[in-house]
Amino acid sequence: METKIKLSRLPEEEFIFNRINILLGANGTGKSKLLKELRDQAPNFYGDRTVIFVEGGRTIKLTNSLQLNRNNFQQYGTLQTANQTFQNKRKTTLSDRVMDALLLLDRMGQEIRGEHSDKVNEWQKNGQNGPMPLREEPPLTKLFTLFSEIFPSIQLKLDSANKSITCIKNGSAPYNPSELSDGEKQVLSILADIAILGDDKSLILVDEPELNLNPSLACRVWDTIENDLPNCVFIYTTHNVGFSMRANVDNVLVLSNTNENISEISNIGEIDGNDLRALLGSIPAILSTSNALITEGRETSFDSIFYRWLVGRTDIEIVPMGSGSDVQAVANRLGVWNVVAPSVKLFGVFDRDYKSNETIGSLTSDNCIPLAFHEAESYFCLPKAVVKVTEKMGLKGTIPSIEEIENLIISEFENQKLEISAQRVFDKAKINLAVSIPKTELKQIDTVEALESKLIEESKNQTEFATANLDDEKIKSHLKAELDFCEQAINERNIELILSLLPGKSLIAKMSSISGARNPSDYARACTKHLSIEEYVPFKKLKDSLKFE
Repeated sequence: METKIKLSRLPEEEFIFNRINILLGANGTGKSKLLKELRDQAPNFYGDRTVIFVEGGRTIKLTNSLQLNRNNFQQYGTLQTANQTFQNKRKTTLSDRVMDALLLLDRMGQEIRGEHSDKVNEWQKNGQNGPMPLREEPPLTKLFTLFSEIFPSIQLKLDSANKSITCIKNGSAPYNPSELSDGEKQVLSILADIAILGDDKSLILVDEPELNLNPSLACRVWDTIENDLPNCVFIYTTHNVGFSMRANVDNVLVLSNTNENISEISNIGEIDGNDLRALLGSIPAILSTSNALITEGRETSFDSIFYRWLVGRTDIEIVPMGSGSDVQAVANRLGVWNVVAPSVKLFGVFDRDYKSNETIGSLTSDNCIPLAFHEAESYFCLPKAVVKVTEKMGLKGTIPSIEEIENLIISEFENQKLEISAQRVFDKAKINLAVSIPKTELKQIDTVEALESKLIEESKNQTEFATANLDDEKIKSHLKAELDFCEQAINERNIELILSLLPGKSLIAKMSSISGARNPSDYARACTKHLSIEEYVPFKKLKDSLKFE
């Protein structure tokens, strides 16, 4: 998606824009002006991509009902007019079109209900042959589900009779959407405007993506949208270094206070360290809750869907923290974590990945456990689960059998077994070398010659240790053991063992395609909707192992 663009403030230069781009700068550096320029010049650089513009400093106002009246019926009375009204406002402000978006979503739902009713009538006329047609999920229902993934304690509902929207927080008395906080209104508007109604080939321009949101929440919202719209181009303007450091970001343009200076950075780590004193990573998310489940990775989208469904509680924050050793450090309160949030219950889950038994053992503790499978995505690749979700979604005419899904998994495993074996050998062959002398011995050394002799001795010991652990026969033995292990899993058709070895992120994409889902995130949401934890031993075992009171 690389695009070369010339900007008016430096017309002699070309800047590279990729899929996810940041214009980073302090207040007064002209970020908003530059974003509007990109909006107005979009056809010159991005052709016929739909332009979606989200303004800075926005104030969202929500009404409490989607009921049409004499004044707006012409605009929203049909799906065609409602869509045209909304599309005409795409380049204007989000605050001006948010109600248009909600009205369009409601109209789309009415259209879906009408089409489903026609299909059922036709099915009845034809003698009810085959399964009864399933109804597609209404867009408003999907919007409300996405919103609750971001704010698990809030449920939104639409009264189909009077078209009023109500909010319920932690089982409290219903209240109106106009009473939502500014941040909650922002999220609802952005999800409706982009996540639900966004064209997957859009150019999405967002000024102040973190407006009214805490840093962790802002990253979660936009990570989710970016992952659900993989073919869109995103350009953000922000002064928030933490938002710019997200794993999804491709490149950053750092703006100075002078028009003559724009730094093009493909790696955010190139920014001077003094400028990177950003928000303390995921600490704000941990401090905002009484229970935190620490997971691997940086991206929150899938983990948020999977683990929130698994734990079934809204008072547990899902916090991705990096590597398995990072998860262990936080969950066991090692180092600086010993003094962070002492009242918060922390529990860690790390991916099995390609880790050896030794590595897994070193990371496991009462507060930190490994997944039974390669990674969290692997759980939704269980053949029985794939078949059930495909049936429930009703998007495929032919439902695959459990055996067909198993054959696909085994075939993928066959294709990757050499790489998997190599990765597992890499982990087994990792050794830590360090020339060191114990303090008690070091204190007894009183001459240069004695110190030199001791250092050489320790160096030789380390060399011998490396040679003994990395010699040809030992490497061959490690590789043979791993290949035999893979062959055993294939011969026994041991799907759960294969899922512990085979990467889940690539596999779930194939399961998503088989089910008819738009993308892995939609497939995961369908799993949480249609699967029961109690029916699947791996789900239940994992849930039971998460030790929250």
